[in-house]
Amino acid sequence: MEHVLSDEYHSISGGCGFLPDDDTERGFGLCGFMRIDDARLIAAAPELLAALIRVERVARGYTPSAQRELRLDDIRAAIAKATGSAV
Repeated sequence: MEHVLSDEYHSISGGCGFLPDDDTERGFGLCGFMRIDDARLIAAAPELLAALIRVERVARGYTPSAQRELRLDDIRAAIAKATGSAV
């Protein structure tokens, strides 16, 4: 059931009641309100990250000036932020 806070904000929930298969008895739940555009961006995040990683791999072969124009450092920083790795 979808609850609408306003035309821009909708209720979200995920993982409510999730428990892993092991005996840790830990799980998670997420409930709140989010703009539909933000929800779409979050849903697309895995595909966007995969595409950005492919771009970064291709751009490694570019000249240094082309890498600067493409802002390859920004691409690498975004990938690192998304994956939790060092730049």
